Amino acid sequence: MIRVTTNIGEVAAKLSNRFAAIEQNKDKMIRTICTTLVPQIKERIHERGEFSDGSQFGGYTPAYLKKREAKGRKEGNKKVFSFTGKLENALSVVPNGNSYGIGIIDLAEDQPVKIKKSVPKMKPSKRSKPKKSKPKQLYTTSQIAGFIQEKYDSDDGSRKVYWLSNSEREEIQKQAIIYIQSIP
Repeated sequence: MIRVTTNIGEVAAKLSNRFAAIEQNKDKMIRTICTTLVPQIKERIHERGEFSDGSQFGGYTPAYLKKREAKGRKEGNKKVFSFTGKLENALSVVPNGNSYGIGIIDLAEDQPVKIKKSVPKMKPSKRSKPKKSKPKQLYTTSQIAGFIQEKYDSDDGSRKVYWLSNSEREEIQKQAIIYIQSIP
């Protein structure tokens, strides 16, 4: 008669304890992953000027390019969605229900900005009083990010600004594996 001895009970107990530790610490893991991804996403969007699929955002109009250069922005005609730095500074790890995510937050010191439209100035007629102009619409940083998504994300979902690239997805997997392997 053959006698078989296993440690299946011990292995199952260790796995059960490990799964419980992962479940108990998943918020910490998610925060760590998000914190690792934020600088990578900022670099892709605000320095390299790339959609999540790696394609370029495109260029600026000549008039806007002159305005950027006059303000010291010397990236050339590569669109990077960065002028004052507020938008990329607002990309952050944010609470998301019972967990965390990456999102655009309106910073406490963030004042809504004016978006001017190019409208030629006209001299009022001598016969009529000048019309009172409406106050300019002010937008917060998160609203501006929303406008960028509406204008630049493709309808078929293939090209997104605030979406994860393949390398960013790989980084999530890498960080999750490192975190899980660190649990005894």
